[in-house]
Amino acid sequence: AVLERIPQVPHAAIHVLHLDLVVGQGRARGRIPVHQAAPSLDQPLVEEPMEGRPHRRGALVVEREPRAVPVAGAAQLAQLPEDDVALFPAPFPDALEERLAAEVAAGRARWDELLVINNASRVSGSGVLAEYADGETVTLRTARNLMIVVSDNTATNLILDRIRADTVNEFMARSGFEATRSMRKIRGDGARLKPAEGWSREGEKEENKRFGIGRSTPREMVRLLELLEQGKVVDAASSKELLGVLERQQYKDGIGRRSGDLRVASKSGSLDALRSDVGVVYTDHGRIAMAITIDDMPQIDYSPDNVGNKLIADLAAVLIDELK
Repeated sequence: AVLERIPQVPHAAIHVLHLDLVVGQGRARGRIPVHQAAPSLDQPLVEEPMEGRPHRRGALVVEREPRAVPVAGAAQLAQLPEDDVALFPAPFPDALEERLAAEVAAGRARWDELLVINNASRVSGSGVLAEYADGETVTLRTARNLMIVVSDNTATNLILDRIRADTVNEFMARSGFEATRSMRKIRGDGARLKPAEGWSREGEKEENKRFGIGRSTPREMVRLLELLEQGKVVDAASSKELLGVLERQQYKDGIGRRSGDLRVASKSGSLDALRSDVGVVYTDHGRIAMAITIDDMPQIDYSPDNVGNKLIADLAAVLIDELK
């Protein structure tokens, strides 16, 4: 384990049994003096996209869509020579939420405007909007909420139709996020994939086709959460609202599994051999932002009690207990 301490928010990067983890705490604590901390490193690594191939480790999916995501988070390269690919909710609802809130604040979108469901946006997989008929509508706010709370794939595509992946990427670049990019819309689950659509300029680049619907690093996911907690996403009110949506999301099998009465604002992702969760835990001793990914799970298991979810829960419990 490596602990890197920096002003205000310490980060830990751990690589154990194909585990990638970055954690930030809302106040400065740590066991390594600041002057001993090595420079941080974000080094994207990728695996071959596995769309249309049999299930195996490396067939990265979001709500069962195969994909590849480069993720890194090493505090000291000598101790962490590589960082395994990890899955985050994509196309990164934290980033998509933040850009959407900014569009509303700028008057270029309205929370009460209606989005029309159609075959172009409807995809299989998680969520409820795939059951709606062509021509039915939902408000922009409802689509945003469903995208997070029940991981609705169709809602995500409706939002990407409205504000476009390029808009999200431009916002991320201006905000200093070098790795987090949205490439295209979601194609559906592994058995019923639709043709890839809604490509961003980044996604059209040949070198980025391997990333599927998007890419990020755990360090940037934690940083996004930190900005929300600091009220720096659009404004304090918007940040608070976005965190509230993350707190209401219904998949609490990882970080939130053993949190007891503690509040947790989180978002998880999964694939056949991998589980990932990012979120903020509110403790009596401060706020802890963490991004944890477990890879090389020994068997395909989408039950709540799979080994990945349980290990994420155990690690989150240790972090909550130790970062006091």
